[in-house]
Amino acid sequence: EIDERYFRPAEVDALLGDISGKPFTVSKIEKKERRDRPRPPFITSTLQQAASTRLGFGARKTMQIAQKLYEGIDIGEDGPTGLITYMRTDSLHLSDFAVSDARELIQREFGEKYLPEKGVFYKSSKRAQAAHEAIRPSSVARTPDAVARYLEKDQLRLYTLIWERFLACQMNPAVYEVTTIDIEAGEALFRTSGKRLLFDGHARITGVKLDKNEQLMPVLEEGEKLADHRIQPDQHFTQPPPRYSEASLVKTLEKEGIGRPSTYASIIGTIQDRFYVRSDKRRLFATELGMLVNDMLVGNFERIMQTDFTSKMEAQLDKIEDGELDWVEVLRNFYAIFAEELAEAEVNIEKVKGKVALDENGDPMPCPICGSEMIERWSRFGKFYGCTKFPDCKGTVPLNRDGKILRVNKEDLECPECGKEMVVRMSRRGPFLGCSTFPECRGTRSLESEKSLRQLKTEAEFAGLTCDQCGKPMNVKFFRGRPFIGCSGYPDCKNTYNPTKAREAIESGTLKRDEQAVKEAEEKYERIKVEREEEAKADKERAENAKSEQSEEYV
Repeated sequence: EIDERYFRPAEVDALLGDISGKPFTVSKIEKKERRDRPRPPFITSTLQQAASTRLGFGARKTMQIAQKLYEGIDIGEDGPTGLITYMRTDSLHLSDFAVSDARELIQREFGEKYLPEKGVFYKSSKRAQAAHEAIRPSSVARTPDAVARYLEKDQLRLYTLIWERFLACQMNPAVYEVTTIDIEAGEALFRTSGKRLLFDGHARITGVKLDKNEQLMPVLEEGEKLADHRIQPDQHFTQPPPRYSEASLVKTLEKEGIGRPSTYASIIGTIQDRFYVRSDKRRLFATELGMLVNDMLVGNFERIMQTDFTSKMEAQLDKIEDGELDWVEVLRNFYAIFAEELAEAEVNIEKVKGKVALDENGDPMPCPICGSEMIERWSRFGKFYGCTKFPDCKGTVPLNRDGKILRVNKEDLECPECGKEMVVRMSRRGPFLGCSTFPECRGTRSLESEKSLRQLKTEAEFAGLTCDQCGKPMNVKFFRGRPFIGCSGYPDCKNTYNPTKAREAIESGTLKRDEQAVKEAEEKYERIKVEREEEAKADKERAENAKSEQSEEYV
């Protein structure tokens, strides 16, 4: 139901009817000048945030690329050269010679009006370690264009980001004319605001960037009539705080004083590697395992798990460095309390017993080996069903990423390498079939249930192909999400085709194909497609029924 206290549709409709056909006239214009100062040079946290939002890099990838740029890249005649300064820093300090070089380049390339009267220096935070500079190019003269041919694509993108940020921080502010405009239509008054660029300043390098609700305004005059294109009434709701992205999590870690510049990437990497958190569309979601571990730690080590614990510890370490505190006394005070907490935790923490394992019909799942009851368990690769008789019985049932039981087709249980039985194994990328004789045989096969319909359709299109170089079967494989057709005789035969070339080779007769295999693959694709549609329909019905039951209970 619509709460009439806050939203009255009838009043909105009446207002729209009143202004329909009325002229829209600019009644008032207010203009102010605003100077947009350049941002300071990068430190570790801001580099990771910018690389995430602008380049789509994760924190770990950003630091790996920055490490290579710092260690040195072979740039021709100069040989291996470090292109940036040390990348694990929280200091905004800039050396005099680096600022001088930047000013010379700005004056030479852009002119006097872009150059401040004197070099610009930035103040670091109180917690910053002054041993390093901010992240900047080792020589501003090495422009991105000059080193582009020596760098990989992602290296160049990150270097360009660092180079532009450093050069821009030594330029004059951009100047905007901020305009607020009142527009009258009948008795209604509309207000809009925006800005117009007067002088680009540092935006000459970084580009003109608008906030979410900002717009560049055209030149208007008071009394001017505006065209009525469309009037759209919208209802707005208060939104909950958005989920963390890697960039916003790094920003929060820095704000709360959790960790140091050198640990941000490893913190975010560790919680994902251990499946405490999963990333979906660049947003971070706590997993069931993560919430379980968090509740256990907070419930037993509340003092240590407080967000300000590490920042307070850092402050104590700084005082030890300055000679204000005795390090032995600090450790003694910490461990005296921690030892008590640890002893209590060993008594209070019982072994976590998971819920009873249920099959697709909601019935208890029996162990495939001994028939005993199974329960939910967790490993570093996620959740699975394990026998309650463990370690006497090691029966397990694997689950997919959605927590559903993985069913394996009988035809997939034969190893393609040695013909022996295959078993479900887990890796960081998810479940797969591996030969039961591993490591003697390293045969693997991907699970049909884990493949997308796009992958299955591609496999059906290129099924039954024979390698034109060695005569062995060719298989569809994927690298970074992109398909290619490769010989099963790899590494002895490295013959490959991309899909376009493979289609051309099939049409010309270069690649021979088994039509029966194609037919079987297409039938399998259609069968799995129907099964997944029915499964999705059943899941939807179950969710609707559960929602209906909850509503009835509420009533």
